[in-house]
Amino acid sequence: MSLFMLVRNYYFIIQVGDSRVYLYREKRLHQLTVDASTTKLKNGRMKQYLNNYLGKSDELWFSCENGEILPQDIFVICSDGFYHYFSENDMRQYETMIRKKQRTNEVCDILINTMMERGERDNISVGFVTV
Repeated sequence: MSLFMLVRNYYFIIQVGDSRVYLYREKRLHQLTVDASTTKLKNGRMKQYLNNYLGKSDELWFSCENGEILPQDIFVICSDGFYHYFSENDMRQYETMIRKKQRTNEVCDILINTMMERGERDNISVGFVTV
């Protein structure tokens, strides 16, 4: 879960699990959240596992992030099935449509289909917040 809030000129994020929030600023994509995962050895290979997520237990820890919003910022809020294959080039390709809030739902659908075509099999969700 990634809870994203805008208050005046600031953003606030409360996060648990492996959903993510990115900031697209000055043509660069910055990951704002940290996955709640750990690495373990299994069958001779290092593998990543979620160690903190909704539904795991009654005792959760949340990571919190905040920062100042600048004009032209775009926030990307997405599931792990989206970000595995998402890139800055994808963002640049649809930046104008997202900024103008033109056909944003269509952009989300196109990007979700693109991630599936690239091989993603996990759940895929994405949303954009523009300022």
